[in-house]
Amino acid sequence: MPTFRLSLFAPCWHTLLMLGVGLLFCISVSQANSSTPTSPPTTAQHRFVLQLKWQHQFQFAGYYAAVQKGFYREAGLEVQLVEATPDTDVIKEVLAGHADFGISSTSLLPLRTQGHPVVAMAAIFQHSAQIFITRPVISNDDRPPVFPNLHGKKVMIESHADELYAYLQREKIDIGAMTPVAHNFGIRALTEDRIAAMSGYLTDEPFLLQQQGEPFQIFNPRQVGIDFYGDILFTTEDTIASYPKQVEAFRKASLKGWEYALNHPEEVIQWLQQRYQTQKSAAHLRFEHQKMQELIQADLIEIGHMHRGRWQHIVRTYAELNMLPAKFSLEGFLYHPPVKETLPTWLRYAIAGGVLLIVLGIFTVAYILRLNRELAGQIATSQQIEAARLRDQGRIHAANERLQGMMTHLPIALALVNADTQQFILLNPKFVATFGYQREQLQDMATFWAQCAPERSAYLQEYWQRQISNVIRHGGEIPPFEFHAQHQTGQQHILQCHMVQFDDWQLLAFVDLTEQKRLESRLQYMALHDELTGLANRTLLREQVEQAIHHAKRHQAMHFAVLFIDLDGFKAVNDEAGHAIGDELLKEAAQRIKQSLRASDQPARLGGDEFAVILHDIRHAEDALTVAQHVLDVLKQPYAVAEREFDLSASIGIALYPDHATEVKALLHAADDAMYQVKRNGKNQCQLAQNSAQPSVSI
Repeated sequence: MPTFRLSLFAPCWHTLLMLGVGLLFCISVSQANSSTPTSPPTTAQHRFVLQLKWQHQFQFAGYYAAVQKGFYREAGLEVQLVEATPDTDVIKEVLAGHADFGISSTSLLPLRTQGHPVVAMAAIFQHSAQIFITRPVISNDDRPPVFPNLHGKKVMIESHADELYAYLQREKIDIGAMTPVAHNFGIRALTEDRIAAMSGYLTDEPFLLQQQGEPFQIFNPRQVGIDFYGDILFTTEDTIASYPKQVEAFRKASLKGWEYALNHPEEVIQWLQQRYQTQKSAAHLRFEHQKMQELIQADLIEIGHMHRGRWQHIVRTYAELNMLPAKFSLEGFLYHPPVKETLPTWLRYAIAGGVLLIVLGIFTVAYILRLNRELAGQIATSQQIEAARLRDQGRIHAANERLQGMMTHLPIALALVNADTQQFILLNPKFVATFGYQREQLQDMATFWAQCAPERSAYLQEYWQRQISNVIRHGGEIPPFEFHAQHQTGQQHILQCHMVQFDDWQLLAFVDLTEQKRLESRLQYMALHDELTGLANRTLLREQVEQAIHHAKRHQAMHFAVLFIDLDGFKAVNDEAGHAIGDELLKEAAQRIKQSLRASDQPARLGGDEFAVILHDIRHAEDALTVAQHVLDVLKQPYAVAEREFDLSASIGIALYPDHATEVKALLHAADDAMYQVKRNGKNQCQLAQNSAQPSVSI
């Protein structure tokens, strides 16, 4: 174990004492905040009120579990769950101070623009359960049912249903021409045909309608690309500012309750029936649990997770529909815990602060050594001086062992580097596990970059030297930076490097961001791709068409085409064979379309049995017709699913840029109109859109 060389000086003893006390305080605070508390709570319980969104039902299972299993009590909290009535406005209850927390939807966003200090803490549903329900819609062809015309008709819709109003706008429904009816939270108005449509929850009303044998049709905002979070736990800025630790304890205990509830549904159902006097049957509660599993997606995403990029996508959707200002900022709206457990704040105070304390101890030992030497020179013999020196060397050695022990047990990759030679002094076990190299194999930082980041080693070494020079000249520390690292086995990671500079050495820490980056990428992918087929969804298609238009404008000779594809006969097969087989047919059709195209072309699924394709570099209408005919031929081949054979065909509409339109909306509309014309002309064809310059052509 190497020994640190220390320059001796005579610091003021009381200054050292105060610095040591301050560092001890920082370490104790950081360690207390960065680890999960295991000691029992104090007897004093902080009282919170949670205003539920509706009456007691499985929709709020996680909060019941947190109460019944004692998760709130263990966190030092006493929580009262208040069920709602038809007249309850959850957001007003929280803003008025009658409740500390509430459960709402993305309608919190418009309220934020009005100056209300609401803060979103956790999204329990990754996909909102809000839907429209109507009587069955009769379709004259095999297309999915079209949203009914509600002009002059009565619609029962609950308050704070902004995403449903956004759905209506995207379906081009004149909201002002509807006759809104106050929601009575029952289904009789629909079954007795007193209203044309009603808002509902995917987890609730469909069960009641099925139980009564009433036919109905569901229209989900996700069908048109409006995919919002649901059942959002929220509070106010004042509550967070007044009780930051208790608010974070409430959030953690609630999410722990949700994890328990989803894995123990029968126990939750028993609580609801025996302790909360729910009016729902056990079968209804099980239906809720089943549907909620699909909306929460706990097997894929951590319960309550909120992704800033997805919130920005929701904001853009609101802005496109003139429901939010274009420059709306999420700053202050999304909740941030008071202490982040795995971020640099913890690192600086828990690790660097601890190491500083060790160095302070060594400096103190050095001071004592000098004092002893001075006294020995006056009153003692050379033997006493030697004894003191040996004694102090033992203390320094003990301090080094404490430092090594600290680094050994911390679950983060740490390294000590000589500031002059850039050679490694000490690597902890987590560093060796992260990179696969021992200290003898790496030697210095230049070797480290060459071995662990070979593709950018020259750049990283130059960047590192430049930053070290800046620190030496101006003080401070190197700003954290990310880089792609390679384990000795070849496995790739994304790491963030932090460095603290001291007189003679540097402390390096490497935080592994691989899983975080992978999750962010997955969430971004889900927001822009169809869940069933993996193709681009409607939102991404519009962006791709917009990019194609920009590219075509820069290159005047470049044209492209948009194909709208609708499967003929799919609805009948889906109704007769079931949705499971229908889904397999859609996936097979998507794969056939993709394989029929060039690598540069871009397929998408718009919803139901509708697909679209962007054909790039199309110079003549005949080129697009040739590709479309090839797609038709491929889709007409028999489909073998579940040991059965099915026959389908397709109708394809084609719009060319710039022949038929030069704007995104108009171009997509032209392709859609052409596809409908094929449907009217007998299906199983492809046809160009019509305009003054281009007559209709069918094959």
